[in-house]
Amino acid sequence: MAPKRKLKPISFGFIKIAIIGFAIGCVIGASLHEGGHALVAMSYGRHIQELRIGPFLKIYPKIEIVYVSNDFGEVLHDPPQTPPEEGLREIAGSGLTAVVAILGITLLRWLPLSSRKRLAFCVANLVLAWDIISYSIFPRIGLRHWIIAGGTDAEPLRGALLLGMTECTYYISLAAYIGIIHWLALIQLKCTIKDLPP
Repeated sequence: MAPKRKLKPISFGFIKIAIIGFAIGCVIGASLHEGGHALVAMSYGRHIQELRIGPFLKIYPKIEIVYVSNDFGEVLHDPPQTPPEEGLREIAGSGLTAVVAILGITLLRWLPLSSRKRLAFCVANLVLAWDIISYSIFPRIGLRHWIIAGGTDAEPLRGALLLGMTECTYYISLAAYIGIIHWLALIQLKCTIKDLPP
C-alpha cells in the first residue's frame, strides 16, 4: 500500500499571491465586462458618452478620477433599438469575461510561468469566471452582483431572455459552465500548489 501524501500547510506567501491575483482579476474583470457592453453598443452604431471602470475611474471620453457609486463600472450610450440588440449588449459584459476566463485557465497549462505567477493568474481568471455566475445568482436572491457592490439585476439572464433563451436553458448552461470552469481551475491549482515553494 502506497504511503499517503501529506498536504502542505497554506503559507502566508500563498495567501498574499492569491490576494494579488484577486485584485488583478477585479481590475481586468471590470474592464472586460464594461468593454463587452461598449463593443456591442459600438457595433450597432451607438454613440458612447461615458465609460467608467470601478467607482473612481472614468476612462472615456477623458481619463479622470470621479466618485459615482459603489458599482464596478458603467457604460453610458445611446439606447438599444431592438430587443435582440439589448439582449446581446446585456449578456456581452459577463459573456466576455467568461470567454476570457476559459481561455486564460486553459492556456495556463502551456504558459511558462513560475508557480507563484501561475497561482496569481489562476485566481485572477477565477474572478473573471465568477462574473457571470455571481451576476446570474446573487441579484436573484436580493444581493448585488458582488454581494456588496455591482448591479442589482441579473443582467446576463435578462440578456439571454431577450435573445430568446428560456430561463431553464440559461441556468442549465450556467451549471455546465460552472462545472467546466472549476474542473479546469482545479487541475491547474493542483499542479500549481504542489510546486509552490514553502
